[in-house]
Amino acid sequence: MSLNQELYLVLHDDQSKSTIGSPQTSVVGGCHGAVSMEALRSQRQMRAEALDGPGKILIDGLKQMRHTHNVVKDLPSGLYGITSDKFGHTHPESAQIFLKAGVKIIQYCAGTSAGTPRSTRDIMDDAHAVKEMCSRYGAALVVNGRIDVALAIGADGVHLGHGDMPLTYARSIFKGTIGQSADTAEMARKAELEGADYICANSVFTPSAKSASKAIGIEGLGMIAAAVATPVYAAGGINLSTLPKLKATRHTYQRLAGFVSVSGVLSANDPIAAARNMMALWGA
Repeated sequence: MSLNQELYLVLHDDQSKSTIGSPQTSVVGGCHGAVSMEALRSQRQMRAEALDGPGKILIDGLKQMRHTHNVVKDLPSGLYGITSDKFGHTHPESAQIFLKAGVKIIQYCAGTSAGTPRSTRDIMDDAHAVKEMCSRYGAALVVNGRIDVALAIGADGVHLGHGDMPLTYARSIFKGTIGQSADTAEMARKAELEGADYICANSVFTPSAKSASKAIGIEGLGMIAAAVATPVYAAGGINLSTLPKLKATRHTYQRLAGFVSVSGVLSANDPIAAARNMMALWGA
């Protein structure tokens, strides 16, 4: 039985129990032909025992998420921390920096390491470490792009970029908080209509490293913040020098919940102090 068939059972098990009268004639289609629901269920236990690593963890996570909505009702304001290994820290180490500074929302962003793709197992190892730290500090954990990882570790949310799974599909399988990147007001409105819980507006002060788009500036940020009712986090080139410009817009743009700063914190000589100074400046 394929992993896709296993996932089908997890997502549709309750429905199949209530609507399928005869397991001998009820089938799930697939590229290898029809498979009876009874046969799939009888094999599930054996497969669960045989599965190891991300496959089994994903299935367990899906089962849990079908009955648990971990939506972060009140998204934290201020600094939104994102992990990185580009500044001499591992992903767990960078998460710990933000957490020690008092940051209450962390995004685990671990698709590559020094430009080299990472294995799912390596990503999962770090994800568990970051999840444990966030739980200890009482912070929300968001996973960048990888819904499978978010489900597997029971993360509070997932963040979707331009090249990730479309939000409508993500919302159908993930019941936690979902954030979406946007660099125009139109993109932000579309994301909100499709179910985004927050918008990350980028890139405000520097060109985006992930797309060909130019910096949107304070004006572009304002257009995004005015277009939606969901919280907006500003990202891109935000540090102690540019933060005052951003803070000056808070009274104008009520949906502006906070900001992202990665290099502005993690490249500092004392990153914990840098994060605390930025949080103090934002909250002052």
